[in-house]
Amino acid sequence: MAYNMEMMIKIFLLSGLGGLVRWVLGTSTLLWFPKLGVAPGTLIVNIVGSFAIGFFSSSPLISDSWRVPLTAGLLGGFTTFSAFSLEGMNLIHGERFGLALVYLAGSVVVGVLMCNLGFMLAQKI
Repeated sequence: MAYNMEMMIKIFLLSGLGGLVRWVLGTSTLLWFPKLGVAPGTLIVNIVGSFAIGFFSSSPLISDSWRVPLTAGLLGGFTTFSAFSLEGMNLIHGERFGLALVYLAGSVVVGVLMCNLGFMLAQKI
């Protein structure tokens, strides 16, 4: 497989932009809602990112030369939850309901368990 240097540069630059926007939104929402105890920015990012990947991945307005940089780059830096949502939706649309359930529930449950395992391991070091 040959890699397209122009696409790689677009992905690289848009990933940084997506990460920056995520950080700004996350820190801003902590300032806007200081008493919540959790950053609503993550919820907002996940919802907006999921909508955006659905739009970018299927819109005839997005050219093929920008589809991957926008989804893997911009949204990859912004939130990987959007890719998770797209993959789950594709399984459901493909009527692979059992696999969709395992993928979606497994990702959430095992992801949280692994986060806790990493947290506990770090506390022991």
